Amino acid sequence: MPTPDITATEQAALDRILLDALDPLASAVRARATGYRVDRGRPADPAEVAPAVIGIWKVVDQEV
Repeated sequence: MPTPDITATEQAALDRILLDALDPLASAVRARATGYRVDRGRPADPAEVAPAVIGIWKVVDQEV
């Protein structure tokens, strides 16, 4: 079956939905890895976020 084409608007919506769904899990993983609380009252450093997000995407990829 060919991959369906989606519009840029649909792709943006899908990106937002996936990020919103995975953010709590990525935050929990990041908190365990860094020792910081999940909600530190300030935005997380991108250097801390990237490894957690990549790790979560790997888990999702394996599960799907």
